[in-house]
Amino acid sequence: MVDSLLLRFWFGFGFHLIEFTNSILPEAYLLPIIMPDRTKSSKTVADGDRISGLPEPIVHHIMSFLPSEDVARAGSLSKTWQSLGSTNPNLYFDQTAFQRALPETLSAVEKLDLFLTSLNRSLQGLEERSMNVHKLKLHAIVQDPRLFELAVKRALKSNAQEIELDYYDLDNRYYKIPQCLYSAKPVKRMKLTGFEAGIVDLLSGCPSIEELDLVWCNSSEGVKFSSDKLLKFHVELQVCGGLKSIELDACNLQSFSYYGYAIDYNAVRAASSVTRRTCTINLSTCTFLRKLSLKNAKVSDQWLERHISALAHLEDLSLVRCGGLAIVRIFHEKLKRLHLISCIKVEEAEIDCPKLRRFVFEGGLPRFGFLNSSGSLVATLTVQKGTTIWWFHQFRRLLGLFDHCKTLEIVCDSYEELVFPEEARESFLPPLHDLKHLKINCRSSTVDYTELVDNLLWLSPHLEIMFLNSEVEKHCLKFQYKKISEEKGEEDILCCCRAYPKECWRHCLERVIIDNLDGSANGNDNRKNLLNFFCENAKGLESIQD
Repeated sequence: MVDSLLLRFWFGFGFHLIEFTNSILPEAYLLPIIMPDRTKSSKTVADGDRISGLPEPIVHHIMSFLPSEDVARAGSLSKTWQSLGSTNPNLYFDQTAFQRALPETLSAVEKLDLFLTSLNRSLQGLEERSMNVHKLKLHAIVQDPRLFELAVKRALKSNAQEIELDYYDLDNRYYKIPQCLYSAKPVKRMKLTGFEAGIVDLLSGCPSIEELDLVWCNSSEGVKFSSDKLLKFHVELQVCGGLKSIELDACNLQSFSYYGYAIDYNAVRAASSVTRRTCTINLSTCTFLRKLSLKNAKVSDQWLERHISALAHLEDLSLVRCGGLAIVRIFHEKLKRLHLISCIKVEEAEIDCPKLRRFVFEGGLPRFGFLNSSGSLVATLTVQKGTTIWWFHQFRRLLGLFDHCKTLEIVCDSYEELVFPEEARESFLPPLHDLKHLKINCRSSTVDYTELVDNLLWLSPHLEIMFLNSEVEKHCLKFQYKKISEEKGEEDILCCCRAYPKECWRHCLERVIIDNLDGSANGNDNRKNLLNFFCENAKGLESIQD
């Protein structure tokens, strides 16, 4: 029996899916949401089957997330589910989950035979009803040709448009792709995990392919391919993957991602005999590419500049552990999202993207020449900790680039990393005068919040919301200010702000709201200390709410 909680989850998911679909469809194509009539008796509502109100394609989409045997069991709970399950064009077979439910007394051979019987029965039933298969998803852990060959042949015979094959082997052995896949003409989307792949032959034999995902697959060739239908290409290699190059001429390609294996550059420099098994990538003719994601990829500064200028429609760029980058210059009119993570050799960066709305940076402290972005930018910074005055000076310069962003998030190991020494605070100007929303995500909590809040208000003297999040605690401080008079004489400005472009929070803070501080470690002490801190330092404070 399928757990009733699981069924309720899928029912609710179906309604959310309709709402999302309606939000992106034109009005003429909106899907109906049929809710139970609350004017009827409670018995009628209780006996009603919410799933019967969903359009059949939505129900089939929900079923595609469940193994076929679970869909069959659910038929005993709902006549509607039973009827829809018999016409479900999405088949999902999971050998691991199937065999886990069998008695432990059965041998591995007997369990495999039962799984094959169930697989064959489901596919044969669709053939007898002359139904087409829309999607086949098969997860297997045994190298048996009857598994993939049988399933794929029957699915292709039923005009399957989506094929997802997942093979997992503890000894990192690869399964050869079923030969019938090299001529899978109706297939539009294919995902293969754990296979020995002839990528060029695969692409050539599938003229309708629009999306191809190769995860932990092995190939010892270079891929050079031209297609006007390919929309998405994803490659994720294992350490022993031998893919030499990728050169795509796909004018309609919209998404490309490459996740290579990690390279120990220190080992490469120390031993000349170490072979750099990296893959070269050329996408310069994919002019309509919108999303580009590279991880452990062999790219240089020149490669990046050439592709950024060629990919005029790029909106999403992710560069993770690309050790060949040293000077990153990104000038792009349409780029909206940029991730620059753990590119350890980057020393200098210049970013001019007026539509940039999301920026994630993780690494050392490169010299940022400038950062031009939209006013709605949400930025996340994870910076390696330093202790010298020079490091704090560089960190302050980096923070200053995000003064006008909508929200700045700083990720750190401990709150102490964000506390500037008194010497630095006396020498530097606050970098974030115009920032309104600041989030601090810390991997550990702190005992005393007073010093942290004092330092963060020095960094950003006119914050409206401050979030302090750790793995065990979440706090929020909200600030309201009096209107600052623009006509003030020199004698009206306190000495602490004479060198600042604006007065600090001490002169105009009117109200403080503290949320959820009592639930922290030493909550009462922290609450008392913060109350005293604001009362002593905020000259015009009128109220504190907690």
